[in-house]
Amino acid sequence: MRKILSVLVVFFVFEGFSAARSAQELVPAGSWVYDAMASLNIEHGKMDFSFRAPMTIQEIRYYFDKIDSSALSEAGKVQYKRLLDFFEEGHKVSFGAGLLKLNLDFEANLEAYYKTNDEIGWVYDRYKKKPFFLIPFGLSLGDYCAIEMDLNLGASKGTRMQNDNYFNLPLADVAHDFDLNFPSNVYGCTGAMITENTGFTFRLGMGETSFNRSLSGSVAESEYFTGSAYGCLSIFSPNFRYEFRINQFNPDKFMYTHELSAIFFEKLQFTARESLVVFAPLELRYMVPLSIYHGLSPWRDYGTDDETMGGESHTCDYMLLKLEWAACKSLRVYGVMAMDQFQAPNESSDSNDSTPNGFGFQAGAESYIPAGKGYVHLWLEGTYTQPYMYIKGSPNWSLCRVYYENVSPTRNTPIYEWLGTPWGPDTVGGELLAGYEVPEKWSLSFGYVFKACGEYSGTKVFDPLKNLDKDERYDGKTSSNVQGNLDKWAYPNGDVMSEKEAKKRQKFSTPHGTAELYNRFSVRGMYYINTAWTVTVQPSFVVVFNSGNTKGNTETGFEIACSTNYKFGKK
Repeated sequence: MRKILSVLVVFFVFEGFSAARSAQELVPAGSWVYDAMASLNIEHGKMDFSFRAPMTIQEIRYYFDKIDSSALSEAGKVQYKRLLDFFEEGHKVSFGAGLLKLNLDFEANLEAYYKTNDEIGWVYDRYKKKPFFLIPFGLSLGDYCAIEMDLNLGASKGTRMQNDNYFNLPLADVAHDFDLNFPSNVYGCTGAMITENTGFTFRLGMGETSFNRSLSGSVAESEYFTGSAYGCLSIFSPNFRYEFRINQFNPDKFMYTHELSAIFFEKLQFTARESLVVFAPLELRYMVPLSIYHGLSPWRDYGTDDETMGGESHTCDYMLLKLEWAACKSLRVYGVMAMDQFQAPNESSDSNDSTPNGFGFQAGAESYIPAGKGYVHLWLEGTYTQPYMYIKGSPNWSLCRVYYENVSPTRNTPIYEWLGTPWGPDTVGGELLAGYEVPEKWSLSFGYVFKACGEYSGTKVFDPLKNLDKDERYDGKTSSNVQGNLDKWAYPNGDVMSEKEAKKRQKFSTPHGTAELYNRFSVRGMYYINTAWTVTVQPSFVVVFNSGNTKGNTETGFEIACSTNYKFGKK
């Protein structure tokens, strides 16, 4: 039996027949494909819809085919060829008959990292650390349907967060630190081009999604929000796109979304989106296309705790607006506004109303300037979130997800993730990137981050809840569970604290309390040994004033991360 298995392994790895990718395969959030598409569009001075992720190969290829390769620079032509190769290359192993194929790919990552100060979090953090071995495994039915999951061999999230995590393999305690929560990204997808200029996609999946390309994580919805299950319908054309989506944060916690995007004169892209988070079982009325969630007054429908929960029981309205402009060739400018609460002046001045506003803003400018055989890449972005952005009257209907890992050093500690930027609420700052890159050859960039973080920034607002008894704390389970010890929750609430204290909290401004001043300097170099094999080195230096929001506490630290990536079977 052992010999038979060995023969099968050799057959699949070395003798499998390669087949082209299905048009319905998804390109995950954070992929280089979106950066490459952005570089070509920015060089052209035009807009398309390839800022949303994940997106099917079919849809990205549709936008790609509208790019005029003859008008590109030398670097642009290389980038164009790189994308074309990606669309047309086959899987390492493809086995089956007719349209139905079983597909396998293999990717190896070897990483090492070290930092000098345990009081400062990782720069090359758990989101960037890759599994030692990644095996995307899927089935495809031609260009009609694709399903896939990312099998992997690597360390758990809890292990990756530890200060003594120096490699991307759990070497100390494999049984304890090995990631048993895979797959992290899994989906089934179908779709088609209905006409030459109109297509649709329907997918069910679980994993990261993002609203727009961002340096620091989109203030609206970012790939730093992981593990959410979703169902999504997208309809697209050259200048108009519609999307309806349902995300499941936790059991009995769903976000319903409809989104409209339009492009005008190939230069100006506008997106409007309304979402509703409901801490209750799935409901049909929120799935009606183009309904107005706020008009349904859903906060009136879930029990009698309307007043004690900050005025909006079990729900959170969420509105997003995005404007992006191709100002000229080689430059795009963008702005994103996110809002989960707006109080009119008469409401804010009401002595009996302590409901705070919840606004977030992000703006930036990005440029790819052809120079020689490569690009000069410049990117500046600023982010601002109010103290109660993402935060509502209870953790259960705030814009966050909470989960536990099966095994890891932190298996009994909840992991919290905001829907938007990992900077969280109560933060103002910016990030700068400047570098030079020659596609598929090498790149070198410098990055600087500054942020002023209030006492609710990051996930600090959850700290008082972590030490509660299990039946008291928010654990992200079902709506029948206890809501948590609300007098330890930060949201202004005149029923669990004095009205004076509630009004005081309502007026907090960013950053409130003693501001933690975070400064990070990084250099990142990448070298392509060949198209399949890359090596990356990233040293960073961090200085934090008022660390931990403690006045006069200064922390400094150095970190270095080294990684190599090899994609088996790539030409």
